Amino acid sequence: MGFSFGNINKKIYLGDIWLYGICLWDNDYLFVGCEDKTIKLIDLKKGNIIKSLSGYNNSILTVNKIFIPKYGNCLITQEKGNAQIIIWKNYD
Repeated sequence: MGFSFGNINKKIYLGDIWLYGICLWDNDYLFVGCEDKTIKLIDLKKGNIIKSLSGYNNSILTVNKIFIPKYGNCLITQEKGNAQIIIWKNYD
């Protein structure tokens, strides 16, 4: 299966915030939903934050990658206490 249980491969410190939704993107990046009302984009190879997306009113609970034929790979998020989801299109 490829996992080595009990051995930590890498730790990435994001500060003193709670982390909720985590989404792997193309094996090189992570999107992480945080209690500080942001989504962090992390470079897994370098172990650092590339970008912090803001504009939410509450903690980001859910972060997932979905495919929409018209747009390709997209990010879908949901914040605490909000009955809506947000779909982010990729603008490569």
